[in-house]
Amino acid sequence: MLVKPNFDCLAYATSIFLLAAKLLYFIFYEQRIKNKGMTSYTIKIDERTAEGKQILDYLKSSNNVTITKIGKIKKTGIEVALEDIEKGRVYRAKDAKDLIEKCLE
Repeated sequence: MLVKPNFDCLAYATSIFLLAAKLLYFIFYEQRIKNKGMTSYTIKIDERTAEGKQILDYLKSSNNVTITKIGKIKKTGIEVALEDIEKGRVYRAKDAKDLIEKCLE
């Protein structure tokens, strides 16, 4: 018993595969054109200092450098918690009653 292949389904799957391949090629090709083979670096510069302003002015004067401002880097919750522990901003309760009393103060 032979099973007839469903050519509509096969053609659809092939077209989806080719579309995905074209999309991946386009994405990687665009990235290669954007980067132009250059390496990316992340540098933290304090713009409020004289040295930071000089460094930025120097980098902006070059035609081969692209500057993208990311903004302030926010600390994660675990980083804030570890900083609280380091600076002693924690309270150790003796028991649950002590903890409740401290919370109600």
